[in-house]
Amino acid sequence: MKYSTLGMNRKRNLYQLYLLFSMKKINLFIEGSEKMGSDLLRE
Repeated sequence: MKYSTLGMNRKRNLYQLYLLFSMKKINLFIEGSEKMGSDLLRE
């Protein structure tokens, strides 16, 4: 039983790290696309 809970915790931690990473990636992508969009509008 202890082993399975350890595995679940590890999976949950990996999942949380993945969520954080993907959110940061999405934020960077949104910022980049907004900058590109404003540059296109400026021209």
